[in-house]
Amino acid sequence: YRVGISPDGQMAALSLSGSLVLVDLQTAEVVDSAGISSDWGDIVLDRNGRAHTNTDRGETGPLVTVDFAADQVYFRYGLSLGSVLRMHPLESWVYGVSTRQVPAILRKYDVTTLPVQSLRLETIGVDKDELGGNIWFSEDGTRMLTATGKLFTVSSDYFEDFLLDKTIQDDIFAAWADHSSETGEWAVVIGNSTNVPSLNGKVAFYDDQTLTRNSVADIRDVPIGGTLYPVLASRIFYSEDGSGQVLLTSNLGATADPFTVQVLNMSN
Repeated sequence: YRVGISPDGQMAALSLSGSLVLVDLQTAEVVDSAGISSDWGDIVLDRNGRAHTNTDRGETGPLVTVDFAADQVYFRYGLSLGSVLRMHPLESWVYGVSTRQVPAILRKYDVTTLPVQSLRLETIGVDKDELGGNIWFSEDGTRMLTATGKLFTVSSDYFEDFLLDKTIQDDIFAAWADHSSETGEWAVVIGNSTNVPSLNGKVAFYDDQTLTRNSVADIRDVPIGGTLYPVLASRIFYSEDGSGQVLLTSNLGATADPFTVQVLNMSN
């Protein structure tokens, strides 16, 4: 149901109903598995090969950690189920953001020790539909962008952590985002902009220091079977060196080919 990829891209953890499976992506072989008492949910895999998952069923329950090497399963209770899980770039923290509560709940866990330790619990004062359960981190891990276009500081210092830094002035809901240290920008898929409706469904690039808009990507409509279908941006990913982006679009009205991958370059 869900897949978590290891930071080095070599392994994947699969969340199934009642079990987790560890797959070597180089050989396409299952190398380990573990039974768990909960159903499938979102999943992340840390640098130590430990999978962290929740369940999509019910209201509250545990963050489940499986240490495949030690054949151990750990539980940390209190997570809002159906939460989206995010691994921090430094891989010391896992975040869980609820998608069913108003206001939304964000939890932060230390995963360097087992069982994992709860570090913070924050109420995000926006509707769950506005938050979308989505957060994204800058490449260096010092900033966190939420789907409402709010940028927060991330720190190991509790009193500096989660301080509001800036807000994107286009008054947006972000459907997806990615950050490039090389270009000093956030690439944001605009699900909706109240102030600039012409941005809806497009990708805008914002300066990561000021959050001012630098540019908007030129997204091509897609020809399928002789018909040109309009598209909406769905996902955006920066290339490792920041020289280009990989964009997933939703092709409006197309049934046989509802999605397309487009490769953009920085001339856009």
